[in-house]
Amino acid sequence: MKTLHKTALATAIAVGLFSFAGAAQAGAKGYSRLTISDFQIFKGGTTSTTQYQTSDFDALSVGNSGSTLGDLLSVPGIASDTDGPLPGPVDPLLSCQGPSCAGIAENDFAQQVGVDLHFARGDARLEGAIIDTDNDPVGTPEEATANTVAESQLHTSDAGKGTAEVGTTTGFSFSLAADERITFRFHADEFLEAFLHPTSKPGSLARASASFTISIVDDATGGTVFEWTPDGAAGSGIGLNDETDPADLTRTISRTTPGTTTYSATGDFEITTDLLDNDKNYSLSIAHNGAVDTIKVVPEPASLALLGAGLFGLGALRRRIKA
Repeated sequence: MKTLHKTALATAIAVGLFSFAGAAQAGAKGYSRLTISDFQIFKGGTTSTTQYQTSDFDALSVGNSGSTLGDLLSVPGIASDTDGPLPGPVDPLLSCQGPSCAGIAENDFAQQVGVDLHFARGDARLEGAIIDTDNDPVGTPEEATANTVAESQLHTSDAGKGTAEVGTTTGFSFSLAADERITFRFHADEFLEAFLHPTSKPGSLARASASFTISIVDDATGGTVFEWTPDGAAGSGIGLNDETDPADLTRTISRTTPGTTTYSATGDFEITTDLLDNDKNYSLSIAHNGAVDTIKVVPEPASLALLGAGLFGLGALRRRIKA
């Protein structure tokens, strides 16, 4: 009776392994999305509702830029694009590699859902403005919205990478007409996910990250007079006068074993600088980035088939011995 049970068990395991070998299931996923909306800057401190106009600066030069990248190890070359520096909105093209790219739309920042998806992508867009170029203090408020998404989903053994960045990363140079503090206000919504399927073997990886930083540099000395990376903790930065910091917007999550890890953050943020001198030239940088890395390692079908065949042989041998 025991021999019969062991024979049946060996046969059942072998059948399962043959089935698995014929359809190696995948599942490594990294996803990073960061949306900064209603981004505005105000003059005079935290209680101010007066937006900056071009007339509030002795000099003003804006250089917005953005870049995207998608890279699959199994696909030759790298997909990438850059846009800017430009004085207004930037919209680098979707950069994507893999057989699933045809079903992904430009400026689709949502996580892709489907069966057997296999791709790596980066996409970004910056629209709107933070300076009132109409010089109309009673007109419609100016505001900017920036989106980045980096995502990779692997169905079979492969490695994927996606990156996206947008912002005034090439410099926003200005000098004020009067000594003032600058207040930044915006809403943020961030979501990260790292996932590895139970079939993932050692060496597999899913990692997702996002970051957001505002900084101001004194052009004459090269010294940083203001720097703020929202992290959910008050007082973290340089040259801060007052802040509302409800969540950490710079975070990395990862998986090296099967399972899912997620991170989300949302809230309304506000930061005011220390007093800036009107007789100095400054450069403002707003760095907004997302990135993913994925590696999917699955059992080789040939190895599984050999193991299954061996178990079938074991079952047959036990039947012959019993006879």
